[in-house]
Amino acid sequence: MKRNCIYFQGHDTVSSALFHAIHLLGAHPEHQEKCYAELKDIKGEITWDDLSKMTYLEWCIKEALRIFPSVALIGRQLTEDTEFGEAVISIGALK
Repeated sequence: MKRNCIYFQGHDTVSSALFHAIHLLGAHPEHQEKCYAELKDIKGEITWDDLSKMTYLEWCIKEALRIFPSVALIGRQLTEDTEFGEAVISIGALK
């Protein structure tokens, strides 16, 4: 059962990232055209090696992930000095 949950979570984050990237490309046709131009430059069937040539598409996907991260980040900050055994972590050390 745990394996299925991990698989589902991985699938959910990828589908969420792709949804947001496609949504943003649809909302900004000028960027969509640049991605399409990269795709047209590839002749024939697309291979794994061709993906490395599509740098503008990569930038668009990374920007979509920056705007809509797939996994939320929860930051914490110490409000007082904290001791872990003999070690002391000071306020502000984990910013």
